Amino acid sequence: MDKFDEEVTTRKHLLPSSDKVLPAGYTHLVVILHDEKTNDIPDDLKRVPIIVHPRDSVSKDYIANNIKSNMKSVGEDKWVQKHPPHRGVGVIVSAGPYLDYVKLKKFIHEHPGCKVLTVKHALPGLMKNGIVPWGCIVLDPRPITQKSTHNIVRKDLFNNIDKSTNFFVASMTDPSVTAYLKEQDVRLWGWHAFTDSLRNEEDQGAQIQNQQVTLNEDLGIPKGATLITGGTCAAMRAIGMMHTMGFRDLHLFGFDCCREEPTKEEMTETTGDLEGGETPKPKYIQVNVKEASYWTTGELLAMAQDCEKVFSDPGLDGVLCFHGENTMVADLWNIKAEQDNRIKFKGQYDG
Repeated sequence: MDKFDEEVTTRKHLLPSSDKVLPAGYTHLVVILHDEKTNDIPDDLKRVPIIVHPRDSVSKDYIANNIKSNMKSVGEDKWVQKHPPHRGVGVIVSAGPYLDYVKLKKFIHEHPGCKVLTVKHALPGLMKNGIVPWGCIVLDPRPITQKSTHNIVRKDLFNNIDKSTNFFVASMTDPSVTAYLKEQDVRLWGWHAFTDSLRNEEDQGAQIQNQQVTLNEDLGIPKGATLITGGTCAAMRAIGMMHTMGFRDLHLFGFDCCREEPTKEEMTETTGDLEGGETPKPKYIQVNVKEASYWTTGELLAMAQDCEKVFSDPGLDGVLCFHGENTMVADLWNIKAEQDNRIKFKGQYDG
């Protein structure tokens, strides 16, 4: 028994998990090596997934005031509603640094009439490359004069816009953004991004039953209004929006969720609110997908998590197509494709 205890102590490996068990706690896996020729387990088994728990960038009261203001600023007949499914081609452009404009232009040329929906950070690059998007989705509850998560003053992102572009502004968007776009006389539309902040206070945090929620009546959102679900950023909500608009042929460009290696100066940057009691953490994170290593941030990692969920959504099978290579999300898409091929092969093999 003493010999067994010694082997367990020296030749065991704990693989942590976030899988919950009832009534409480988590389950983990212990690997004990019996083969004396084997001294360690594969590195990929020892990797621990980084899980990001996103939160709203401003308070619920701030969001509520934004919604109340935008409900008055956007016309009653200018809110996105659900449309029947169709086979129109939709292109969603995120602001990944490895966006290939040549391939994007080629795709647009080969699919005349396709609708290009971009996020605001990708808008300047598209305009510079002669691509006038059909729409721009805006989801930002913070003032237009402040810097974005990409360290760009938000107003500067709208320096070069085309009045043929439809601007889809979330009701929680800061009124300063809405007012500025109205001053530019753009085609302005509103939409409601579902978050827990929209629900009655007593329902917030509770599980949603039968896809039905009770909204806070003080917000002024009419009963039965279309709510766009999705993820933590505008690019992910764009998928839900275009699906709500009836698109069943969607193509994703610029969904990278990674960047070049940070400089020494950038490596000193941190996130966290000291006044709020948070411990500062490095802004830039290095993560691995299979054997590839990527640099990312908390916000981008949250988006990558959203992509994993979307890629695994059976309701989007045959609807989504990812374009891009040599990025973190490209690897996630390829992993899902490999899993799908194995499942399909097994199904064919089983008859």
